[in-house]
Amino acid sequence: MVTVLTMALASMAGGVSSRAFAAGSGTDFCQGKSDGAYIVSRDPLVLNEGTNFDVHLFACRVTDGQTVRMRVSGAGSDDNLLEEAYDVVAQKALAARPGLSFVLVTSNEFQFRLAAGTYELSFPFKFARGRKFTGSEAASWAPGRHEQVDFVISPGSENPAVIRDSSTFKLITEGPRFTGDDDRAARWSILRSIPAISSGDSVTFEIDESGAAIKKPVKIRIGIHPSSTVAESVFQRGLADAIAAAVPAGTFNPASGVLTVDGSTTFPVKFTLTAKDASRSGDFVLELKDNEIGEIDASRAGVHIGQWTLPPAQPAMGVNMASGEFGTGTTFNKDYVYPENARIDWSKEQGFKILRIPFKFQNIQPGPKAKLRTQDMQELNRVAVRCASNEIVCILDMHNYGSYYTDDGKSTGLAGSNGVSNKNLAALWAKIAVRFKDNPHIWFGLMNEPHDQSALDWVKSANTIALAIRDAGAPNKIVFQGSYWDGAHSWDSSDNQVQVLKAYDPLNNFAVEAHQYLDVDSSGTSPNCVPLSGSRRIEPFTAWLKKYKMHGILGEAGWANNSLCLQEGDDMLRSWQSSLATPSEGGYIGFTYWAAGPWWDKDYPYLAEPRPFPGGTPPPMLGQLKKHIPD
Repeated sequence: MVTVLTMALASMAGGVSSRAFAAGSGTDFCQGKSDGAYIVSRDPLVLNEGTNFDVHLFACRVTDGQTVRMRVSGAGSDDNLLEEAYDVVAQKALAARPGLSFVLVTSNEFQFRLAAGTYELSFPFKFARGRKFTGSEAASWAPGRHEQVDFVISPGSENPAVIRDSSTFKLITEGPRFTGDDDRAARWSILRSIPAISSGDSVTFEIDESGAAIKKPVKIRIGIHPSSTVAESVFQRGLADAIAAAVPAGTFNPASGVLTVDGSTTFPVKFTLTAKDASRSGDFVLELKDNEIGEIDASRAGVHIGQWTLPPAQPAMGVNMASGEFGTGTTFNKDYVYPENARIDWSKEQGFKILRIPFKFQNIQPGPKAKLRTQDMQELNRVAVRCASNEIVCILDMHNYGSYYTDDGKSTGLAGSNGVSNKNLAALWAKIAVRFKDNPHIWFGLMNEPHDQSALDWVKSANTIALAIRDAGAPNKIVFQGSYWDGAHSWDSSDNQVQVLKAYDPLNNFAVEAHQYLDVDSSGTSPNCVPLSGSRRIEPFTAWLKKYKMHGILGEAGWANNSLCLQEGDDMLRSWQSSLATPSEGGYIGFTYWAAGPWWDKDYPYLAEPRPFPGGTPPPMLGQLKKHIPD
C-alpha cells in the first residue's frame, strides 16, 4: 500500500524535455483534470553537472488570489546544488505570467498568489554540482555518491488553492561515475526498447551497467541466444554491423562479438535493428555471454518479429488478502499471518477469481542465499492449494517496495544497488518458482511498489528475476511493475511508459501491474476522494496497455466508504470493465481491491469484507466489486 507519493523525473539530460508543455500554457495538461494546482516535471532523474531541468506548476481553473506554497527540502535546500537561488528562479517563472506574485517565507519556501485562469509556471533550474557537492549519500538507498532534493507544494495560508495529484516528487543527483576510489563491481544488463516489431519497424537494444568504477579497458561479449527462432537476416543489416555503427571505431570486434568499454564510455551503449521481413513470426534474442569484471544481471533480451499475439486470459475480479505483509519476525500468527482457508472459500462464494497474497521476503528467507523457511512455505503452499481447488488465481506478491537483503546479510537495501545483488533476489524467486511451477493458478508478483529506484533500474532487476524464474523451469505468469509507487495516474508523466516496455519474459506469459487510489495524493491513506478521479486516474495506464497490446492488472485500487468515494469507485470499475483485454487487443485481465484480510480493524475505511467475518454487514465496496465481475 502506498504511504508517500513520489514522482520521478525522466527525460533527456542537458536541456528541457521535448515533452514539456509550452511555456505559459496549461490547457492540455488541465484538460479533464479537477480544479486546483499540480506540480510535475518532465526532466532527468539523475543529473550531471550543468544539466538543466524544469519544475512545472500547473494552475487548473484557479480563482484570483488563491495561494500555493512551494517548499524545497533535502540536501539541496540551501541552494548548494543549483546555479541560481530559488527566489531568483521564482522571479523568472512569475515574470512570464502577469498578475502573479510571491512572498518569501524562508530561504527555500515561497507563497505564491495566483491569478485566475488555467496556465503553467515553469521554474528553470540548472544543476551546478561543482559548487558544494559533497556526495554525502543523503539517500542511502541509491548507489554512488549523490544528493537529494524534494519539491513539495501545499495549500497557502490565505485563500488556499486545492492541491491535486503529484504534490511531491524527488530528484536524485548522483556523484561522478568513474572517479575516486569507488570499487563497486559492474552489473551488466541487456535490454530492448519495445516488445514487438513488424516490417519496417525498429528495435533499439542497449547494454547498460550500474555505475562501476571502470578504470581500465573491459571486454564484454554479445551474441545471439540459441532460443532465437528467427535469423538476423530478417533485419536490414546484421547485428555486427549495427553494433559497429553505434560505437567508436576499434571498440567492437565483429568476428568475436567482443565490445571493449572503459571509463570514457557513455552508457547505455545503444544499437538499432530495423526489420525488413516480418512474414515469419518469431523471436530474436540477444545475450551477454561473458565479461571481464562484475556480474551479468539481465543477460538476455528479445524482440518479437511479426504479429504480436497475446496469450489467452480470462479477466478476473478479486481482492488483496492482506496481513502477510503486516510485520517481519520469526513468529507466524503474531507478527504476520496469511489468509485462512475459510477466507479463500468465502472469496469463491463472492464470485472472485483472483486474490493477491502479500508476503515479506524476510519472513520466508532468513538471509541472502539461505534456505526457505519451512513453516512459511507450508502456509503459502496451503493458500496456493486452496486457491487452486477453488479455481482462483493467486498472485504471490513480494511486498517489499524494491528492497532485498544486502549481500552480507546485515541489513536491507535497494535491489541492484551497491552491495545488494540482483542475482541473490533472483535466486530467491527461483526457489519460490520451483515450489509452485506445477500450479498454474499461481502467478508471481515480483515486487510491490518499487519507488526509490528509477524505472530503468527496477526493470533491470525485474528482468534478472524473470530470467531466473524461467531458467528454473516455471511457466507461471509473471507480473511486472513500474517504479514510483507504480501509479496508474502518473504512468505517462514518468518514464514507466518507456522503461517498462523493456520488461522481458522469454515465454511472453506476463502482465504489467499498476496501482491507483482515489484520495487526494493517490496514496490510499485518506478517506477523502477527489471528484472526477475514478476513471481519469487510470486512463494513462489503460491507454498504454491498449497502445502496446499488453495485459494489465490493477493490483491495488481502493476508496473509502462514503458517498463521493463510492461514486468515484463505481466510475473506476466501469472504466476498468470497458477496457478488458481481448484475444487481439491489450487491456485488463485483473483487478484486486485493497483490501480484505484477517487483521484489518473494523474501522479501516477501505475494508471490503464484513466485520465480524463472515456474518457481519458487508461494506458497500464489496457489492460494487461483485457488480463488476466479468462474465
